[in-house]
Amino acid sequence: MRTPSLLAGILFLSFIPAAPRFDYAELFGSDYTWARSWVNTHATAFERTARPLDIPAADLEAIVFPELIRYNGVYDAMEIQSLKFLYVSQGSDYANFSVGYFQMKPSFAENIEKDAQIYLGIRDIAALGLTGLSLQEDNAVHRRERVNRITSVDGQLKYLAAFYKICRSKFRDLSFAGDDERVRFLATCYNAGYYFTADEVKARVNRKFFHTGKIITSANYCYADISAYWLTHRLLL
Repeated sequence: MRTPSLLAGILFLSFIPAAPRFDYAELFGSDYTWARSWVNTHATAFERTARPLDIPAADLEAIVFPELIRYNGVYDAMEIQSLKFLYVSQGSDYANFSVGYFQMKPSFAENIEKDAQIYLGIRDIAALGLTGLSLQEDNAVHRRERVNRITSVDGQLKYLAAFYKICRSKFRDLSFAGDDERVRFLATCYNAGYYFTADEVKARVNRKFFHTGKIITSANYCYADISAYWLTHRLLL
């Protein structure tokens, strides 16, 4: 999207985030309680990943908090085993389902590795441990390393931090009114895709695509709304 020459480099968000629609702690009950406990347990890991990159750890928590509410360990264990075999042997065209606490796909990891070369500096890439895999040479060894990364907490945190840095670089012309607006935008990028334009992301911020069940018929909620709720309530509950 092009802006007038006098405003080049400055793009202000035009949407006004809606207030949280629900008391999500009450709505999701034990699933919310589990997700909150998981974040608190791994708070040091979030901070350890975020600090060297000058990223707010709270933002990273908020972006993936809805995924933690939805996380099902039984399903995940089965999917990880299937993914490791199919992806390593055949690639993401044959096995591309979401795994891990943050529900990342192999194709997401591949895109992050590729876009890191475009949007991030050498120091950030090294700090995130994204070196060592060549997308030019797609083979079983590299795919095994990649799937091991996205099925570990440390690996997923690094891909999450890389995602954050990529989005802040890609959308560097955006000006946010505050923490809530920034997190809603980035959470939508995570849930819907960061390959959209800024206007396309903003158009999706308040849409209800998130559901907690394994079937699409379960009730849908706004992903960004849940992220914003956690950002506000993480120190209060």
